Amino acid sequence: MAQFDLYIDVVGQQLIGSPNSPLVATPPPFVQGDTPTFRIFLCQPTANALATPPYTIMPIQGLSLQAAIGDKIGNVTNYYTQQFTWAPSTDPTNPNYFIAQFPMNTAAITTLLGANSSAQSTFHVLYIQAGFPTTVLELPITIQAAVIKNGGVIVPPGATFLSAETANATFLKQTVVGVLYLKNANTGKRVALYLADDGTFHADPVSP
Repeated sequence: MAQFDLYIDVVGQQLIGSPNSPLVATPPPFVQGDTPTFRIFLCQPTANALATPPYTIMPIQGLSLQAAIGDKIGNVTNYYTQQFTWAPSTDPTNPNYFIAQFPMNTAAITTLLGANSSAQSTFHVLYIQAGFPTTVLELPITIQAAVIKNGGVIVPPGATFLSAETANATFLKQTVVGVLYLKNANTGKRVALYLADDGTFHADPVSP
C-alpha cells in the first residue's frame, strides 16, 4: 500500500514539504477505494524566521490525533471517512509522528461521488492534549472517483465486453416468449414461428 508523509505547519495550518521547506506542499491523492498509510508530523515554525531548518517537529508524547473528511458546516457532523486511532512512531531514530491507514473505501464516499468523476470536501486534522482538541489543518480537497472498483467485470485479453441487455436481445433462450424468425441465407425469405393462443404451432412466411 502507498505511504505518504504529511508535514503540517500547526500555526499556519497548511501542508509543507518538510521541516526544511517552508513551501506549501501538494496534498496526497484522495481516491475512492484506496487505503493509503499516512505518517503525520506536526511542525512548529522556529522562533527565528531565518533559522535553518525553518520548522521543528513537535514531540507527540501526551498527544493523540484525529483526522476526517467531511462537510465543513457549523450545525452538521457528517463524515465521509475518518481515522481516530493513530499509532505513535516506534522508530527510536524518528519518534515524533503518528501513523495509520486512512480508509477511502467507505459507502459514504461512494454516495458523495454518485455519478460524478470527483467531489469536493474538507480534510480536517486535530490533536488532543489533556482532553482538549486543537485543529492544525482544515484543507479543501478533491476526492477522485476510481475506475477500478470491487465487483467490476474483468474482460480477458482479446475479448470485448458484452452487456446482459445485448446478450438477451441476441441469443436464443431456453424458453422463447413471442415470435421466433428464421431466415434462408440464400434467398433471404423468412418465416415466423410462434404458438397461437389455441395452442397450435404456426410457421408463416413474412416479408423480408
